[in-house]
Amino acid sequence: MLVLWDVDYTLVNAGGLGTRLYEAVFREMFGRELPAIAPKAGRTDRAIVLDTLALAGIPGADRRVDSFLTELARQVLLLDGQAGSAVVALPGAPAAISALAGSSRVHQSVLTGNIRPLAELKLRAAGLGDGLNFDAGAYGDAHEVRAELVHGARHAASQVFGEDFTGPATVVVGDTPRGNRQLLR
Repeated sequence: MLVLWDVDYTLVNAGGLGTRLYEAVFREMFGRELPAIAPKAGRTDRAIVLDTLALAGIPGADRRVDSFLTELARQVLLLDGQAGSAVVALPGAPAAISALAGSSRVHQSVLTGNIRPLAELKLRAAGLGDGLNFDAGAYGDAHEVRAELVHGARHAASQVFGEDFTGPATVVVGDTPRGNRQLLR
């Protein structure tokens, strides 16, 4: 069985870390303050960035998404693993991951709207990285539509573990109905 965890508000509260990073990237790329961030809940970074750039009036927003995501990853690396006290594990998250990690029949990874470096930073900062195989997950730079990430995670997990995770062999645990309703179809 493959268990795919959402990150924000399922396993961790990142205390606005993602927003601060978006603001830093926008400032770096466009030399001004970010006026607003598009709604984030249940969405991928790719979709959020596209809408955020459009809201900010950036011409050719669709052609700038990849550059923004690359700079976002760079900003995460500049933090050098230090997310500070902003990121905390939610109650029950450590115990849930630990309980499943004890089973040889369960593999755990993430299915998140975050780009991989940001997801890893948040989870490691909260002390939750050890029970998860990050190579078997799917991340928010892969697609604008969150439901499409399931295919990528199943494929990645099959490559990592040499097993088939179609149908009921995959369980997605998340906090938002936006996207989770359609995930396993």
